Amino acid sequence: MTARVDLIHDAKASLGEGPIWNEREGKLYWLDINGKCIHVFEPKSGKRTEYRLDQYPGALAFKESGGFLLAAHHGFYDLELGGNESLRMSKIADPEARLPENRFNDGKCDPAGRFLAGTIAFDEEQGAASLYVLNQDKKVEKIFTDLTISNGMAWSPDETLFYFIDTPTMKVKAYSYNKETGELGEGQTVIDFTDKQGAPDGMTIDEAGMLWIALYGGWGVVRVDPSNGEVLDTIEVPASNVTCCIFGGEKLDELYITTARKELSEQDLKKQPLAGGLFRCKPGVAGKPSYRFKG
Repeated sequence: MTARVDLIHDAKASLGEGPIWNEREGKLYWLDINGKCIHVFEPKSGKRTEYRLDQYPGALAFKESGGFLLAAHHGFYDLELGGNESLRMSKIADPEARLPENRFNDGKCDPAGRFLAGTIAFDEEQGAASLYVLNQDKKVEKIFTDLTISNGMAWSPDETLFYFIDTPTMKVKAYSYNKETGELGEGQTVIDFTDKQGAPDGMTIDEAGMLWIALYGGWGVVRVDPSNGEVLDTIEVPASNVTCCIFGGEKLDELYITTARKELSEQDLKKQPLAGGLFRCKPGVAGKPSYRFKG
């Protein structure tokens, strides 16, 4: 069954990304990376707020104590969003200060409250990116090197597996995961998109342990069984470059989907005028709350 997708915000984002649902507030936060903007959407009132930054945001995470962590062009930050579209950022660390042509891309907190975030080179140079973890003590460690576009992440419901996407590999990999130490085991391919339409981008997981993977260039999101790689469902989106998705709503049964306009020609945009919009659907399953940083 293909769920109907509704347009929530015709934002015309250059690179819509990183949606994250705050179940305590009933709000969705998401990014336009190239637009240097944080968007906030309140479904109950329909209110939308924008916060402008002076650098490229890559990924947001909630802090258990309140406020946010932000992985951005110039490193990790504590972030507070105030009224009147005001914000305050306090730098924690920049593990790639020597690489000014890199920026942070996707990121999420793990079940123990660490913040994992990976990078990308502006020219997408092969092997130039890495995946880092900001530990609860605010110290940074490198997890993976030789990446190109560090992207989607998710943890299995029993918190023993870490799923990860380096987009140009066209693969989603699963790694055994030690919640107490954050140690990863050997990676195994869950699904290979090489012969499929679109490249795997952002990702989330539902309460049944099935992965929801946004397909950049693939016009949709697919639900995949990580035990065998079977595609169980497809959500079609009226935009080719689908970037990420997250479950939200009061029952966490609404799937919010971000898209991008970058790299689309004028002719492309005539065929997909809603590219760069924020979409929502009810796929018939529910997700899990996002983990929070516990530092």
